[in-house]
Amino acid sequence: MLKTTHFLQNKACDYIQDFLDLGSPLKGGLMETDKLKMQKAHQPDLQIPMSERLKSIPEFFGIRVNEEPSYQVLKSEGDFEIRQYDPVLLAKLTLSNLSYGSYRKIAFKRLASYIFGGNLAKSDPHSAEKKTSEIIPMTAPVLQTYANDQERTMAFILPEKYSLSTAPKPLDSDIQLDPLPAHFVAVIQYGGSNSEEKMKEQEGRLQQWLKTQSDYLTDGPAYSAQYDAPFVIPFMKRNEIHVRVHRRH
Repeated sequence: MLKTTHFLQNKACDYIQDFLDLGSPLKGGLMETDKLKMQKAHQPDLQIPMSERLKSIPEFFGIRVNEEPSYQVLKSEGDFEIRQYDPVLLAKLTLSNLSYGSYRKIAFKRLASYIFGGNLAKSDPHSAEKKTSEIIPMTAPVLQTYANDQERTMAFILPEKYSLSTAPKPLDSDIQLDPLPAHFVAVIQYGGSNSEEKMKEQEGRLQQWLKTQSDYLTDGPAYSAQYDAPFVIPFMKRNEIHVRVHRRH
């Protein structure tokens, strides 16, 4: 049992490092300009905490253990839902003029570096312990825009216990902490490994469904919500496309 656990943990970490390793040869035929930009981009050293490594064991089998934001389902029809989300705090990073593959790797690594200790912890006046940095648990889903080839944004949702006044300050000055108030979202769910083409296809289905929903109007561009790590068995993965909406008055 210990050998199996050790194997799964190492295998999962290998997948994570492969996803985040910007020093290895690039896959997918990225443009030379992208390679240069990736080399010049801010690339912090990333140390994956043991608490996150242990999560990889159940996650390998599609068992989700990360905290997720609270929401209420207001309407459900097959793969489609209208949800009302509680307020959340986002850590987000916007990058420009990169291919989707390059942006995805760079943005994820920089945001992961922030939550895994690349930050300045806020002092707790009621605690004798003085921390210089803080490990923030990984949550799900990871949010990202994909429609604009010139500029894309990725966001991590911080755990519910954090507010703008208590969340650690990012050392990476490009990462912004953005409080998002309660909001309505139209959602389509689908499984399998994700891709830019699949996201656009599912967005089309969601937009067609929204045209039949006279009670709601769209409130912005679509973005993806990815719940699982790259190493999770594909048929067990949960992916979503979200579009903010508001009630028609």
